[in-house]
Amino acid sequence: MPYYASSANILVPSSTGEGMVVLPHSTWDWVSSFTSQPLAGQNLQLHPLNLIKKIYGNSTSTAKNYFMSMISHTFAGSQPFGFVNFQFEWSTTESAGDLDAVKEWITALNSTYPNDLWTYEGLVTWFKSMYASTPTYRINFTSPYDGQSIEWYYDTTKRVARIKGEVVSYVNYSSQYPDKYLTQSAAFSWQGSRTDPSNCVDDSLIILIDAWGGGYLRARGIACEAVPYSGDLSNFSFSEGLGQAADFLERLYNPSVGLCEETLVGELHNITASNGTVYLRYTNETYWIASDNYLESISLNELQFDTFRTD
Repeated sequence: MPYYASSANILVPSSTGEGMVVLPHSTWDWVSSFTSQPLAGQNLQLHPLNLIKKIYGNSTSTAKNYFMSMISHTFAGSQPFGFVNFQFEWSTTESAGDLDAVKEWITALNSTYPNDLWTYEGLVTWFKSMYASTPTYRINFTSPYDGQSIEWYYDTTKRVARIKGEVVSYVNYSSQYPDKYLTQSAAFSWQGSRTDPSNCVDDSLIILIDAWGGGYLRARGIACEAVPYSGDLSNFSFSEGLGQAADFLERLYNPSVGLCEETLVGELHNITASNGTVYLRYTNETYWIASDNYLESISLNELQFDTFRTD
């Protein structure tokens, strides 16, 4: 959804009405893009070619049905207004031989939403005229892909998502770091591996709950389990408990790392789990513990698990 961005971190909403208005590159399926396996994931979005080629096996009519349904489901469940973004990328569409099909999609959009197709400039002008600061968003969405349902809540302090009575994602905007690339630089190779942590530019937010399950080309949900919660999402708050933190550390356990290591604010670390998976994480006075008896051998009372950065 559109928001005024903080000058310290463009991924964080401004607490005031100042800042540029940020729009998404595309609108992804609000639930199934995060959870569906094996190949749906990030392809479940309002990009026609992803749907036609990656999801629906070149069936343009089936892809169109999903496209139109996802838009209508988003509009029906969004407050205070509905918004989606899509781009057709004409040169790619032409080379793929899908121009006639996509023209039909545009005809359907024009007839279904004759007054609601806007340019980016027009949308931003309207948004600024209507909202002096980023509004509170509530989105209740059922995916036309597989019938999963989700509830989202956004305001300038938090972002929360709940599925079947459990919070699966939680970001506390007020505890985010300034974007380090405002004052630093990083070198990487376009020809290098995208899975190499040292060849990535990472400006990720700190995510306190990340329990999606991991859709295709989506971040793996490793940070903690979902948290049961039945109240209004506007009242949800979360501070990672010691037990869940210890569980996460145990999953990252590798005796070769050593007993423990105290890290500095914003320091970047590669942590190798016992299954060989390497995790690249930022820490803030966090102890990485790797000892057979770590719970007994070191005090965990200063553990600040809520400072992990994730993808």
